[in-house]
Amino acid sequence: MTEPAPEQQPAPYDFAAQGFDFIPAADSTDPLPATKQDPAIAAALAVLDILPKQLDHIRDDETIKTDLERVEKLNATYEEQAKLLQALHENLYARRQARLDHVEQQFPTGPGIDAGSSPADAAVMQTAFRAALKDARTATFDQRQAMLADALKFGDQTTVRALLTAARENQDERLVDAWAMATRNQELVSEFRSLHAQMNGGHEGLGWELKARNMPRRPPEVVELHDLREQEAKAQAQRELERDQRLAARLGINVSLLRARRERQRQERERDARLQAQTVQQ
Repeated sequence: MTEPAPEQQPAPYDFAAQGFDFIPAADSTDPLPATKQDPAIAAALAVLDILPKQLDHIRDDETIKTDLERVEKLNATYEEQAKLLQALHENLYARRQARLDHVEQQFPTGPGIDAGSSPADAAVMQTAFRAALKDARTATFDQRQAMLADALKFGDQTTVRALLTAARENQDERLVDAWAMATRNQELVSEFRSLHAQMNGGHEGLGWELKARNMPRRPPEVVELHDLREQEAKAQAQRELERDQRLAARLGINVSLLRARRERQRQERERDARLQAQTVQQ
């Protein structure tokens, strides 16, 4: 039985094609600048600044001859910029998540078993960690503080990992701060909390981010697009009918016969194309 083909992931948005080649990759783990200075925010603000000018230029363009063409261009421009803004927002969110994951990995939590450890060594380390984690989970804050001080003093990384794992589980920020102070990791903890706040919308610079995501309303002319398309479709159908009537008159047949003959020829061309494709594959 043939297995279904794996679902293809959509290609990443091509920012360079839009002139924004300075946007970092979505999986970048580099530190992020302040929200207002982030490339994605700066690009989004630039898009929002130029969009009204783009729409007004289309409205004033005398080379556009029909209402349908004008409204189609207004709609396409709006849709394109809306897609760009969405991609910029997703890029910022993805970079925050990638950086958050990277920073979180710097915390000594979990058993910390090296990939090269033998199964026997891994089992011993896992057992020791579980025992230390059990003690850490049941200890009071003061006891955890004392346990942390001793573990750091004597280089007991298993206990340190167990204490920080329990602290993260219980959201014991005081113990995390004590570890950061003792190990000079205050910047790491500060960045982790800042990134976590950014992921949850409670950070400094949120106003700039909301402004960069505030897509203006769709051009009012677009509400006419459906009717204009229908009108053009009817006009096109009428033009085709008049053309076929003239051709049928020259051939001395009726329009229905002319169209039936044309449809039969189209089907024959499609059949021949399929047969040719099958022959090439064989």
